[in-house]
Amino acid sequence: MKMYNLSVPLDYTRMGFLDEPDFTTDLVIRFAEQITDTLTLVITKGDFKTSETCTIEVIERENNVFFEVSNMFADNKNYAVDLATKLLNHYVPALSFMIQQQNDNQHRFHTQLGFNPRNIIVTEYNYKKYDEFTQKFRKEIDADGNVTIHLQSSILFIDSAHSVLTATFQTSTFPQIYRAAANDTDVNFMLNSFYRALGFQDYISKFFNLFIIIESLERDYSQLIEAKKVFQPDQAKQIVESFNAIIQTHTSNKDYRLRIGSIVSNAVKNMTDKPRSAKLVLILKDYFGIKEIKKGAIQYEITDTVVEGWLSIRNGLFHAKNLGEAEKEKLRNLTNQLLVLCETIIGKIIDRHSETK
Repeated sequence: MKMYNLSVPLDYTRMGFLDEPDFTTDLVIRFAEQITDTLTLVITKGDFKTSETCTIEVIERENNVFFEVSNMFADNKNYAVDLATKLLNHYVPALSFMIQQQNDNQHRFHTQLGFNPRNIIVTEYNYKKYDEFTQKFRKEIDADGNVTIHLQSSILFIDSAHSVLTATFQTSTFPQIYRAAANDTDVNFMLNSFYRALGFQDYISKFFNLFIIIESLERDYSQLIEAKKVFQPDQAKQIVESFNAIIQTHTSNKDYRLRIGSIVSNAVKNMTDKPRSAKLVLILKDYFGIKEIKKGAIQYEITDTVVEGWLSIRNGLFHAKNLGEAEKEKLRNLTNQLLVLCETIIGKIIDRHSETK
């Protein structure tokens, strides 16, 4: 077993969205505080058992952002890199969300942090404690030993030495974002959908990844909205039975009848007196308290008309509609609206996690 230090340069998107390719070429990300995180490594390998402290830092050096791990213990270099990659896959979505929350120019550029595993720099050291153990007891060491990682409860901040800044982002919200995603699978799902959306230059892909977040709201929060069913249970049953009788006269394919019958049954039984757009508006306004969005150039009220615009473009894209130039411009504007809304929704859910601690 060896000890490893790993350094990973973090890349970030620099291209803008206003047909100005050079707009963000000079973008340099700065953090007002350096992020330092402490991990506990519980090490078990054969008869050798101990725990060690590992440190993670997100630092700036020569106008670049680095993710650095100190005192990582593993059987070999490949395993150390695998552990670092797993940590990065949790950290970069939270860091990207933290940055995007503070981006008041979302109509011009989106920032997504990422990394290339091939660029991970690894330095290997002898692990003195393990070497002394093997020399003292001269025992057979189980080749299937493993290292497990547990995140400690505190994340510390160290003042940065930078004084000349191009784009400065506060890091105080990072622990809150990271812990909410680690402890709630729904938050983690939304955060990763948002992270994927940030990385797409193609607005169709960006829109669909954001709309997944809206659909998750419908799934999880619709029951909180007061909406009356259009049909009573006995009425719904009668309609479904009548439909099934009709469909039997049009096809002898049993599987087809069952599939379409199930679709109609769910639609009739769950139909309410409020359309989809109205229910989404109620979720956003009544449950999340989001009545309007005001962030830089992106400003609008949450209304049925606005939500219907998102639903309309989603349905058109789902059915592979070809977009003209005017529709592409509309898609870009609606996607930017949706991006800020999704950021606001995730932020409010994360805040509620902190309030219930």
